[in-house]
Amino acid sequence: TTSELISFHRNKYDIPPVPENTLQLGYENIRYEKMAHEIETSDTILIIKNLQQIIEDFVFHDKIALALRISRILHILVNHTSNSNKEIRHLATKALINVCSVLVGKQLIGSNGYIVKLLERVDDSEDNIRENSYKCLLNYVQFRDQAEECLEKEFMRKLVDKLV
Repeated sequence: TTSELISFHRNKYDIPPVPENTLQLGYENIRYEKMAHEIETSDTILIIKNLQQIIEDFVFHDKIALALRISRILHILVNHTSNSNKEIRHLATKALINVCSVLVGKQLIGSNGYIVKLLERVDDSEDNIRENSYKCLLNYVQFRDQAEECLEKEFMRKLVDKLV
């Protein structure tokens, strides 16, 4: 009868399958590792989309700490600061601005020597990439430990020479 068909239809439990290449919140802990893999191995369009998503996520410091703790995204972001595509370089340095404002990010950048790669971007031909690099370095030296490290290694001399 009609009422049996309606009740059968209402009790049906269809869950649509998760698409393969999406940036959904449902990935939770593996999300940043998945994004890191896509940034490392995909084409330019997908790299740009993933970098834009990372920038949106990295407004929240807890997401930065989670991403740095469970994935190798910092290494990949720093490597993309020297990419030949200027939009990718811009987005990578923009994402690193927020990473440099978190203590975990500062410690990882300092311990892995990524500060040298950020200093190289100060000489970039694009204004917005240079500006992002300066912002990264300013965020990095907010605490005394990182400021002393930069003074010891004479990173500040290069920046002052660029300003003069």
